Amino acid sequence: MILYSIGHSNVSIEAFVKLLIEQQMEILVDVRSQPYSRYNPHFSRESLKMSLEENKIQYVFLGDSIGGKPQATGFRLENGGVDYDKLAESELFQKGLQQLIDTGTGARVSFMCAEADFKHCHRYWLITRALLKRGIEVKHILHSGALADTNADDFNVIQPSLF
Repeated sequence: MILYSIGHSNVSIEAFVKLLIEQQMEILVDVRSQPYSRYNPHFSRESLKMSLEENKIQYVFLGDSIGGKPQATGFRLENGGVDYDKLAESELFQKGLQQLIDTGTGARVSFMCAEADFKHCHRYWLITRALLKRGIEVKHILHSGALADTNADDFNVIQPSLF
C-alpha cells in the first residue's frame, strides 16, 4: 500500500486540486488539528470540502485524532512542542492511524496539512513515521507536481559513539 501526503501552504485552490487530480487522488484526508485557515480561507474545512467534491474527490477529516496539535495536555514538552513519540503511542492516535490506513485500502489517498515542506510538518515526523512502522510506503506530493520518497533513515536515531 502507498499513501501520499501533501501540504496546502498558500497556493490557490485551483492549483491544489490540480495537483491532486494529476496524482489521481480519490480521497483527501485532512490531518490538521484545526481545519481552518485565516489567511487562505479556501482551505477552511467547508470550503475545501466543497471544492474537492466538485472535482469528485472525497474529503475525510481525521485531525482530531492524528493532528499534530492534540487538545490533551499530556503530550506537551517543556519547550511547548509536542512529544510525537508519546502521542504516537496513544489510543486515540492509533485509532486515527488505522482509520487512515482503512481509508487508503483500495483507493488513492493523500493526507493533508498546511505546511508545504513535508519535512517541517507532523505529516512526516509523526504520521509517516508511524505508517512506515506498519510497513506502509508514503510518497509526498510537491507543489511542482513531483513526488518525493520518504527517507527511512530520517527516523533512525543513532546513539553517538563515546570513543
